[in-house]
Amino acid sequence: MSYLKKYPIKKVYVFSKRLNCAKNAEFEKYKSNAIAFAWFIWEVGYTGITQLKWIL
Repeated sequence: MSYLKKYPIKKVYVFSKRLNCAKNAEFEKYKSNAIAFAWFIWEVGYTGITQLKWIL
């Protein structure tokens, strides 16, 4: 049995804005793509469908 089937995620909160990452905040020197971040929430005993929410 897979981990996510046994312990399903209850909610996922996705940040709508993307964050740029750069070493020592040197964004011009270390160009990178924006990265998406999210919070994953589990609840003991939850067996329903995962809910996707957006943080605007």
